[in-house]
Amino acid sequence: MVKWNREPDKLGNEVCVGKAFLRKNWCRMPDMHENQDRSISINWMPDRASGVPLYSQIVSYFSEKISRGEWMSGQNIPSQRRLSELFGVNRSTIVEAMDELAAMD
Repeated sequence: MVKWNREPDKLGNEVCVGKAFLRKNWCRMPDMHENQDRSISINWMPDRASGVPLYSQIVSYFSEKISRGEWMSGQNIPSQRRLSELFGVNRSTIVEAMDELAAMD
């Protein structure tokens, strides 16, 4: 099962992702001089016509990326605002999805 930890960076712009077996404080703050290659890429949009709630589709998308090993521990994801722009949803939808992901064991 995927374990998520919502930790904003010093500017509140990014959160980290990870797996359940990692220790509680695995999510580290990115260094301002750190190579930006650690960021994930997102090239997906939720399907509004599917009948599945948008937040649920986002949860499934994130969980699948982690489970497949495409996203690794310590990689940064965009801010909630940026995710809402990328997915074409309200920020509250992103908050709901992140809350559900954080609650997973």
